[in-house]
Amino acid sequence: MNQHQTEHPITALQLGMLVFMLVLGVASLASPSITSAVARQDAWISLLASQLFGLLATWMYAALIKRSQGLNWIPLLRTAFPPWMGTALGMMYVLYNFLLTFTLIYFTSVFLSTYVLPETPIITIQVLLVSALAFGMYLGFYTIARSAQIIFPWVLSLMSILFIFSIPDMKIGNLLPVLDRGVMPVLQGMLTVIGIPNLELFLLLSVTSLVRDQKKIPKMLFRGMIFGNICILIITLLTLLVLGAEQASISVFAGFELARRIHIGEVFQRIEVVVGGFWILSIYFNIAVCYYAVLDNLKDVFKLANYRFMIVPISLLLIIFSLSQYPSFIFYAHFVNNVWYLFHLVIGLLIPFTALLMMHFKVKRKKRSK
Repeated sequence: MNQHQTEHPITALQLGMLVFMLVLGVASLASPSITSAVARQDAWISLLASQLFGLLATWMYAALIKRSQGLNWIPLLRTAFPPWMGTALGMMYVLYNFLLTFTLIYFTSVFLSTYVLPETPIITIQVLLVSALAFGMYLGFYTIARSAQIIFPWVLSLMSILFIFSIPDMKIGNLLPVLDRGVMPVLQGMLTVIGIPNLELFLLLSVTSLVRDQKKIPKMLFRGMIFGNICILIITLLTLLVLGAEQASISVFAGFELARRIHIGEVFQRIEVVVGGFWILSIYFNIAVCYYAVLDNLKDVFKLANYRFMIVPISLLLIIFSLSQYPSFIFYAHFVNNVWYLFHLVIGLLIPFTALLMMHFKVKRKKRSK
């Protein structure tokens, strides 16, 4: 029996909250430092431009979902393209999603080992993180979605704390002068984050068949995407206003550095770990969606009935690759800043757009034949 027929359905609201977590996730930690390293104090403009581009990408994903008629991503590729090509593209998505998953595991483990658990070996952190992910996969995607719904208000509360307590340290002069180096640095900054996180929303094409009310999916997709991007823009602005472009550009995790500055008199101090809790929670759901996409796509490529028997071997491979593929954080940063956006443009934009065009022409051809 098909896995999606046995899985408990999720609501459109839960999907919207997962979209928010997927958008917020790693991008809230990485985007401020990545964009400010290129665009300096105009980093927020680069981010805003990439988000406007993300709206177009989200419209494309929504159009694909409307035409999918309840199909998941791999069966949809087989419908849009010749079956052999759809299968080949599906295998490419399996490999890319696997790459994305172990990359996020590496990023998260470095963050935790740097700021939260400095005395803990990174392999221990990765084993614990992957174990938590594997347990969530075993319980099923409904459990992940329901957990996101429960934790969503806490994430918003912790983010509100970050915003309110950062107000006393804001300096509007840190955003000036605007566009003093021209438009090119802004465009370069936009390019580095153009796929983080908006072109990663294609991952949700692997879970839309689980949603109970299919008609509400596009609306919740847009709401989650817009709300998550607004939060990232606020975090980036706060980082620039409090830390300044220079400090933000040299801080690997500029968002967390912002949280470390929070102090109100002698009462509220050193609460960055509490505030950083929303990053850890949102990043978990970010990686969980990626991991589920790996399992689900692999199941659909080989037309398997169930993915659960693959959880343990895939988890072991994720640990091995996250430990071995990035020899240093410098190598990782170079890859993300200079190469990653090319993967996003092909996997998250070019192929889905081509699939949408192919489906559009197929529908027109059918109408003409009638």
